[in-house]
Amino acid sequence: MKQTVDRLTNHSHNIFQPGRLPFSEGVRVSLKVILNLRIDSSFVYYRTVNIHPHVVTNSGSGVATPRPAAHFMMPRIDKSKIINVRGKEYEIEKWLYTGDMAFTTGGAYHQYGRIVVPTDGYYYVYSQISFLETLSRNEDRSKRYRERSPSLSVYLYRYNMLYTKGGEEKLAQNSITKCWGQSKLIEEYTSSLGAVFFLRQKDEIFIKVSNLTVILDDPKSSFFGFFRI
Repeated sequence: MKQTVDRLTNHSHNIFQPGRLPFSEGVRVSLKVILNLRIDSSFVYYRTVNIHPHVVTNSGSGVATPRPAAHFMMPRIDKSKIINVRGKEYEIEKWLYTGDMAFTTGGAYHQYGRIVVPTDGYYYVYSQISFLETLSRNEDRSKRYRERSPSLSVYLYRYNMLYTKGGEEKLAQNSITKCWGQSKLIEEYTSSLGAVFFLRQKDEIFIKVSNLTVILDDPKSSFFGFFRI
């Protein structure tokens, strides 16, 4: 009986050694893990728990629940009535939050174009915003430069009444300096942000940009989201 228990105990330890789990991206792996070994007379008692890379296991109940996560994507937007003022920041208020590859899970939810944090914790927050500017062949380039900012900026914000300055707090910023070639009529720029932050329950995560009129409104080119780590 002691040999049987030793074999079971060694097995439960070995599967957690580095490199032993055959996890691959996009594959949901379920392992039967032997836990709570104990001896009572000649019987060995055990229970099994399904472990998935994308979930948190509740140690008390053994029930697995999804980690808080969300992924929002840029929809098609009507830019014809947008008036852009140089030097201002504009919040992106409309996102796809269901359908296609967009989702919310683990208690995170959409509210007025923002992701609401369900629980305190460390989260990886990311964004990618693409811009597309066009120039007609007869347009005066020097006039374009004077009227428009030489850079494009993306701002990652959170909102909570706990914070000062009206509840808004800037988490990160990325700016791109534009560079027009003499013969180019189209220029595309992409801004990417990603970092780990400690977020509080009810924090609202959202994106601002310096120019709404040149955003590339394609779901695969402009998006943002987070997941708890």
